[in-house]
Amino acid sequence: MQSNRDLLEADILEGTPHPRFSSKLIGHEKAFQTFIKSQLGGRLHHAWILSGQKGIGKATLAWKIVTELSNEANINQDYDNSKVLLAKKIMALSLSNLFLCRRPYDDKLKRLKKFITIDEIRKLKSFFQMSAIENEWRIAIIDCADDLNNAAANALLKLLEEPPNKSILIIISNQTGRLPATVRSRCRSLHLKKLNESEIKEVLTLSDLDINSITADDRLVLSVIADGSAGMAITALNNNGITLFRECLEIFSGFPNFNRKQIQTLSENVKNNIEKFKFLSGILLLIISRLALLTALSRNLTPTKEESALVIKLYPIANVPDKLAELYSDLSKLFLSCEELNLDTANQIFNSFIKIERKLVGN
Repeated sequence: MQSNRDLLEADILEGTPHPRFSSKLIGHEKAFQTFIKSQLGGRLHHAWILSGQKGIGKATLAWKIVTELSNEANINQDYDNSKVLLAKKIMALSLSNLFLCRRPYDDKLKRLKKFITIDEIRKLKSFFQMSAIENEWRIAIIDCADDLNNAAANALLKLLEEPPNKSILIIISNQTGRLPATVRSRCRSLHLKKLNESEIKEVLTLSDLDINSITADDRLVLSVIADGSAGMAITALNNNGITLFRECLEIFSGFPNFNRKQIQTLSENVKNNIEKFKFLSGILLLIISRLALLTALSRNLTPTKEESALVIKLYPIANVPDKLAELYSDLSKLFLSCEELNLDTANQIFNSFIKIERKLVGN
């Protein structure tokens, strides 16, 4: 019987298979071909950063690269059979030439650790020091580098300064600005673009999620939440995101007096659940950022019906785009501290709405 430790994987999106099981790379063929050209030209850099928004397919690209490099060693063998065997080994994480670096499981607390620690980078270093099989790449994936603590990031830098032969390090990052400049400067970067609507729909279809049955208004809200990320669209569908988005806007629509009972009910949804808190706080920040742009008369956004009505209500407020921008900055810091310090998640959401109300009223 599998334990929680066996089932938990830090680099997986809830409700979806791990990226190593993905049968198709969607939307990033150009980035993959850039890597292939470098490989064929004999100019393959020892470290690559795959950057871009969370949930757009960076890890899927990384695993496609793993497959490509591993197939290279079998070019003169029974290619079809070796491909089938390789696929099975990748799914089982049993490739001897592969190291997957991610947040480890905490045996004491019975959960995944918050960071990738220096111990994991030491294991990575030991892996690269092992003797490689002839013509076989040693490949490591860090998923994701945003989770590295300071000690781990410094240890990674030392590894990058003295790269081993015939080795490739693939670093996945949602926010490359959080990586030390010294690390970024020693890697080649592939920045992946957001997915378009048809590409997101294709990913959802492959994930057995049907969006054809939802209304046009709901699809617009879903596209707003997704913002080019299939992963975010899946998370929204699995966590009632469309409804939560509308419930937040309904509270905003009560301006200048937010309904305390509605806020309390919404806040209770995230009580003692950090993952639900992260999702709801993300939606709240998304709404604030969009309202800031919409009240500044941005023509690059298509508002939902609820947003259009709210913008009319907020527009007369003096300097409202600036106030919303300040709220975004302040709440981003508060939400991050709530995660780091294990504060009361429900209380944080409730207080955030009160803070928004007072800021817009001018108190």
